[in-house]
Amino acid sequence: MHQEILPLWMDFQNEFLKEYIGKELRILEIGSKLGKSPLLLRDYRIDKNWEFIGLDVRSGRNVDIVSKDPYKYPFIDNEFDVVVSTSCFEHNEMFWLRFNEMVRSTKNGGFMNTQKVFSSVVG
Repeated sequence: MHQEILPLWMDFQNEFLKEYIGKELRILEIGSKLGKSPLLLRDYRIDKNWEFIGLDVRSGRNVDIVSKDPYKYPFIDNEFDVVVSTSCFEHNEMFWLRFNEMVRSTKNGGFMNTQKVFSSVVG
């Protein structure tokens, strides 16, 4: 995660996820492989008990699942409470396909955070 994303991530959690503190929450991070910055979204979640899963097309630090296809995630529909992606869309030629997979993977009534745009998915 880039340093400038940290306040946005904290604001997102305080705005949308605070009521879930102490409850089960599954968070999927798309494009989770650690880059040049040592900061990880999972290290800054406001409830350390929330399950955090990192997905990327390459293995590495902060990657729990490697997906060979960046446009098709290995998850069932409506699997995650929260799906996040930071500084990732600009690396995809067909970013709208990635966005569609994020929506598909997010539970009805769940949340998506795509870098500087915060969206609530209502189903």
